Amino acid sequence: MHSFDRPIIILSAPRSGSTLLFEVLSKSQSLHTIGGESHALIETIPKLNIAYRQFSSNALSADDIDDELAQQLQQRFSDELRDSKGQKPKTSSVRLLEKTPKNSLRVDFFNALFPDALFIYLVREPKENISSIMQAWRSNKFVTYPNLPGWDKRHWSLLLPPNWQQLNQQPLHNIAAFQWQAANDAIMSQLQTLPPERWCMLSYDQLVSQPEQTVKALCEFTGIEFDPDLASLCSQPLPHSRYTITTPKANKWLDNYHDIEKV
Repeated sequence: MHSFDRPIIILSAPRSGSTLLFEVLSKSQSLHTIGGESHALIETIPKLNIAYRQFSSNALSADDIDDELAQQLQQRFSDELRDSKGQKPKTSSVRLLEKTPKNSLRVDFFNALFPDALFIYLVREPKENISSIMQAWRSNKFVTYPNLPGWDKRHWSLLLPPNWQQLNQQPLHNIAAFQWQAANDAIMSQLQTLPPERWCMLSYDQLVSQPEQTVKALCEFTGIEFDPDLASLCSQPLPHSRYTITTPKANKWLDNYHDIEKV
C-alpha cells in the first residue's frame, strides 16, 4: 500500500465548480487521483453505506472511523491511484487529490483518515450556485437516490444533508437553497476546528477569471510545483468541466430570478 503525504481534499457545495478545479489540479505531475469521485470507494463499505445508516444523510464524522476501517479505506484509495497520464504511481509516497461534494459533510471524517490532509474550500456566488443546483435537479442527470424512503415528491438529486426530511413537499428553490446552505455551514464549522495553515479558500470566479494566478497560489499552499502542464492549461481560458449542463454565460442565474429572489 502506498503512503499518503498531505492529501488534498476539495470541499464545496454541489455545483460550485469543484469538478473544474479537480480537473485542473489533476493535470499536475505531482498529484495522483482515483480517476474520479470516491462515492463507490467509500459507500460500498457496509458501515458507511447510506442504507445501513437509515438514509440519515451523507455526513460522516471521526466517530465513524476506527483503525481497521482507516486501513481498509487507505488500501482502497491506494489500489485506485493514477497519475495525470493514467499510470500507476512509481513512488511509495504519493500526494492524493480527492473531491466529491459529499466531502462538505465529511471534513472531520477525512481529517481522521488523513491527519495531515490539506483542504481547499471552493465557494461560488450564491445566486449562481443555487440556480445551478436547480438546473441539475431539472436535468435528471444528477439523481443520487431514485427511491429515497420517506421522500414522496421526486427522485433525490445531489447531496443529502442532515434533516432533508423537512423539505418534503417544498418547492425546488427551497431544496436547492437548503443544500447550498447545509454544505457551506458544515464546511465552515468543521474547518474552524483545524489549524488555519491546513486549509484555504477561493472562489469559482477567481478560478475562471484568473486561472494562472489562482492555481499558482494553490500550488504554493499545497507545496506542489506549478509545472509545465499546469502552466499550459492555465495560459488560456479553462475548458468546461465534464459535468457542465449548458454553456456558461454571464448572469445565467437570472433564468431562475423569481424563485431565487424568494430564498
